[in-house]
Amino acid sequence: MGKRERGYVLAIIAMLMLLALKSLFIDGLSDLNVEEKAFSSYVEQTIESREKWALNKSGVLSYKIVKIKKTDDEATTIKVEGNEKRLVELSGNYTARVRKYIFWILPYGDFSISMEKGQEEE
Repeated sequence: MGKRERGYVLAIIAMLMLLALKSLFIDGLSDLNVEEKAFSSYVEQTIESREKWALNKSGVLSYKIVKIKKTDDEATTIKVEGNEKRLVELSGNYTARVRKYIFWILPYGDFSISMEKGQEEE
């Protein structure tokens, strides 16, 4: 293996390490307020109820909520199921951006879940 090939291999390894660090530590949400936490729970329930593939259950495919955005100020009620089912009143409509991962590291797609539509947008 020549110098050029060795350099390419090192560059590929460095990029894969950066991608793993980004996927594991940087992607995802932090510092959510009470309403955003409630909507985050709603999004996780929606994903669990919709994605019932064998790969999801085995842990090969995973999902992370990477962004939550308030779309308008019209009050809305959603049903959140945790230890018990409860209705949560929110001061506005929210949209969440969800990223799909293979083995928690390799991103392979994004989709949105919105309160007013209740369905995904590719």
